Amino acid sequence: MEFDGGGFYGGRLGHEPKGPCPKCKLFISSGEDKCPHCNHNLTMYDKEQVALYIKTQRAKGIKLGVIFTVLVIGLMTLALM
Repeated sequence: MEFDGGGFYGGRLGHEPKGPCPKCKLFISSGEDKCPHCNHNLTMYDKEQVALYIKTQRAKGIKLGVIFTVLVIGLMTLALM
């Protein structure tokens, strides 16, 4: 799946990346032109903000995943000593 923020989204199957609507703050798909909840017409700036939110959330998830993996491997190594 492609989204306006660029790059391939390799998330769960069947789930599009979503970000908050700038008006009602409910989550919308990245490719939307209009919020399905409040009917707010999204400007290019709004779409960029949704894409930026998706990108930062993905980066946070990757960072936490790496930290967790390193922590688990370290604890397993200590347990084997």
